[in-house]
Amino acid sequence: MISKQAIKFNNVIKHTVKPLLSLGYLSPSLMRCVYWLGQYAAVLFPIPSFVRIMPINNSHTKGEWIDIQGKIPQHKVVYYLHGGGYFFGSPETHRNLTWRIAKYADVNVFSLRYRMAPKYDIPTSVTDAIEGYKWLLLQGYRGEDIIIGGDSAGGGLTLLTMQEIKKQRLQTPKAAFCLSPFADMSSEGVSMIDNAHLDPMFHQKAVRKIAQFHARHYENPKHPEISPAYSAYDDHPPLMIQVGSTEVLLADAECVAKKAEYAGVDVELCKWDNMPHVFSLFAGLFPEGTQGVREITSFIKRQFSKASATKIDDAA
Repeated sequence: MISKQAIKFNNVIKHTVKPLLSLGYLSPSLMRCVYWLGQYAAVLFPIPSFVRIMPINNSHTKGEWIDIQGKIPQHKVVYYLHGGGYFFGSPETHRNLTWRIAKYADVNVFSLRYRMAPKYDIPTSVTDAIEGYKWLLLQGYRGEDIIIGGDSAGGGLTLLTMQEIKKQRLQTPKAAFCLSPFADMSSEGVSMIDNAHLDPMFHQKAVRKIAQFHARHYENPKHPEISPAYSAYDDHPPLMIQVGSTEVLLADAECVAKKAEYAGVDVELCKWDNMPHVFSLFAGLFPEGTQGVREITSFIKRQFSKASATKIDDAA
């Protein structure tokens, strides 16, 4: 049984956000509305005074450090990739989640600002994510000191970045986590139909339209360059996936988990009953959001507490 607060939240977004997305096309007015929703979220969740934000803006990497003043050890980091369909979002819109990860997991968080659509394609976002990872290595972090994670498109970007890390033979991160990952640009998962009327936030028309936009230059929308649900997961570090049971993107999460498990990856697929898309982002509005963050940070702490692997890939 979900909380009364979560039921109320689901009802609100079902009658506000979802009808807007049911238009099913990327009109300028829709893009402006989604943009301002993100900006409103940044205002709705003010960060506590004990959280320190340090912007990074150099020629290769942009983003921000989030830490808890005077409390966080400097030798471990969560590398966070925000969501927003590869169209929207920023480190600012996701601070309600990133500062909580920093606090509850006792780690620094580096939240990346990457280039997005419609001007840039997904491979460009991956390039930025790889540059950010290399920059962390140059700061003295080792692969075993880094856990990479993200939500929605940022969850898909996390998986695509892991592919590229392996391809470039960079040091492998300690682990990875994805929150409601957007991972299949073919939009053929059964949940697109089965959960069409159950998902309180997303309308399948909007998801399919965005996926079609990202796949427009590919003959096959299942190409692993843009759809990590169809990637190879051999030699992938431990992976946690958190998702709501009624999401239209549920099949994306399940497909990734199945592929990774088949490749021998240690996978935790955490399905939450009747929770909306990336519900942990809304910690503070309903108890399940805070519990979801605790689940993420418990995974982070467990992974960092494990002994390092004996095999270390070539450094950047």
